[in-house]
Amino acid sequence: MTLEEARCFFADDLFAMEQGIQIDEVDETSAACSVQLAPRHKNARGAAQGGLLYTLADFAFAVAANAGSFDTVTLNSNMHYLRAVAEGRVRAKATQTSRSRNTCVYKVQLWDDADTLVAEASITGFGRPAPGTAPDKTSDAKA
Repeated sequence: MTLEEARCFFADDLFAMEQGIQIDEVDETSAACSVQLAPRHKNARGAAQGGLLYTLADFAFAVAANAGSFDTVTLNSNMHYLRAVAEGRVRAKATQTSRSRNTCVYKVQLWDDADTLVAEASITGFGRPAPGTAPDKTSDAKA
């Protein structure tokens, strides 16, 4: 999936689009997305709402996990919030660490404008080959 194809496909992800999340890079096993923080994204303490950061991580995972020949959804996730971020752009990079016939695992890291790691997630997905595609060559399984 090219960058333009990913942007076109995910334009229908209205929740992410309404938050202002953008797809910046994509290949068959990774994706980078970002969001410019705005007042609507902040909690009562003035920092980015944890739900926004989770949405950014989950969206980066979705773009990466669906960029190849699989239709994939989140099966499980574990998010660690490391530092508060209150302004600027937050970037997420999702990278595949494992894929078998039906499951995949991605590491997602989020950084602020100063390249400080602000959150990290491990997301497991469930997927099936997309209709009309050959089995994914990045699979760990030989099935």
